[in-house]
Amino acid sequence: MKVAFELDKSVEEIHVNIIDSNYSKKTMNLMEYIENFENNQNVLSIKHDDSIHIIAQEDIELLEVNGGEVTIVTASDEIVTINRLYRLMEKLNMSDFIQVSKSSVINMNALVKLETYFSGTMLAILKCGRKVNVTRTYLVNLKKKLNI
Repeated sequence: MKVAFELDKSVEEIHVNIIDSNYSKKTMNLMEYIENFENNQNVLSIKHDDSIHIIAQEDIELLEVNGGEVTIVTASDEIVTINRLYRLMEKLNMSDFIQVSKSSVINMNALVKLETYFSGTMLAILKCGRKVNVTRTYLVNLKKKLNI
């Protein structure tokens, strides 16, 4: 990938042009990353009971759906919120997070190891000690992200 910068003092906002030989998944991911660049924050604000928790994204190890609630797991705390997993994913810096099942998203920086499980699935072991099932559907993306 080649990156270039051109200074033009007459431009009022940044313009990004992506030139590729085809419209690939990599191109789409790059465009999505750039479009969400200004929206991504380093914290996640979560409403819980009568308060709002501010959690640094780097502290989040796991987001897991249980019933109609999402549990956000850090090394020292678990916060339960009535929210949709996909809504929380929209707020996360997805270069650090990856969905590993229909109901779980992990922080790649919290991943300690992967263990084989049954029926072609794997277990992701996180720094906090939690074991998370990685389903076959999402295992392909996790392997790509880990360069396996």
